[in-house]
Amino acid sequence: MKKQHLPIECAENGRKAGRQVLLKLLIMIVCAAAVFGLFGGCGGSGENNPTDAPTPAQTIRPTTAAVPTETPMPTRAPLVYSPDYHKTTPLMTKLVGEQAIKAARMVVDAFLKGETSVKFGFDSYEPTFAMNTVFAVNRMCPLFTAFALCNDYRDFDASTGVLKWKIINVEPNELDEKLQKFETTAIDFMSVLREGDNETERALLLYSRLTAYAQYDYEAYENPQNLTEDEYIYRTSAYSVMCDGMGICYSFAEAMTFLCAQADIDCIEVNCINDSIAHQWNLIKLDGEYYYCDATWDVGGTFNYFGMTTDERIKDSGGIKAEDMRSLSVSPEELLDGVVPSDTRFAVLREHVTSMPVTVEIDRVNDRAVFTVGNESYSISCGN
Repeated sequence: MKKQHLPIECAENGRKAGRQVLLKLLIMIVCAAAVFGLFGGCGGSGENNPTDAPTPAQTIRPTTAAVPTETPMPTRAPLVYSPDYHKTTPLMTKLVGEQAIKAARMVVDAFLKGETSVKFGFDSYEPTFAMNTVFAVNRMCPLFTAFALCNDYRDFDASTGVLKWKIINVEPNELDEKLQKFETTAIDFMSVLREGDNETERALLLYSRLTAYAQYDYEAYENPQNLTEDEYIYRTSAYSVMCDGMGICYSFAEAMTFLCAQADIDCIEVNCINDSIAHQWNLIKLDGEYYYCDATWDVGGTFNYFGMTTDERIKDSGGIKAEDMRSLSVSPEELLDGVVPSDTRFAVLREHVTSMPVTVEIDRVNDRAVFTVGNESYSISCGN
């Protein structure tokens, strides 16, 4: 015979009636046990005696603390950030010198006020002073790269100490609007960081943010003749790659230098120009070790070229040679006082080369970076 199911309401009424019967039986059993002395410690003739009764300090009281709770995971507050166009990196300062950094800050301040010249007033100027100053300005303030035209030799008068530039690609009264756009963008980039993130965590997050967001500007690279000089300057700037999501290797490398400086990470660009290749990327210092990072070749959100040694940088690079690497006119080996990037901490990234986007998440409890590609995950230590 097929079992019949009660309607929900009837079934519930049945469960209630059953519980009432069981409750009555339980009360009867307890009462009988009390009468016949089955429960010790409450009187009767059992082995227990009155001294076994709980003392006031031992009296059991109802409690709500029996439910276990999970220990909260440590969290880090969002990074409080606003752009600082005076910030630079130790490698930059070593490369161009303290005087050029001081001059660059004067240029930045004048430019952001809408001015088109500055008088330095130093006692003397090295032959490379103007070149070094403009080089530093372009990394400290990406707006200058995109909206100012300054020939470091032609536009600097060492006899008067005056450097001039002209505003391009924007009307002078629109510069504040471009500044606001850039600052909003920079704050968005930096929002991936948290207070207390270490150098490696900051570098990985910023690198991922840049490479996953921006695209390579093939038109600017392959057909520069179709652009005016001013247009080409803009399209190859760090401003363009950060605000418009388009750029070439110079754009990506300069953007990484700016972002790293803002995040207190030591960084500078390195280029190689020879008969086989003309390319630019970054030299970065993390936890006391130097590495190469190539955001341009990781466009699409990969990590194939992050944290490279010199040997890894050269391997399968299409013509990059150690002897042709330069920051301005200085070789990386000279800039690093003979140190050659050789730490293999990030070699695991070369074991998972992919053309698919890579998601990186920071495990801030265990100081590890977890990389996910499709259904595959792997991790590296972010600890010092």
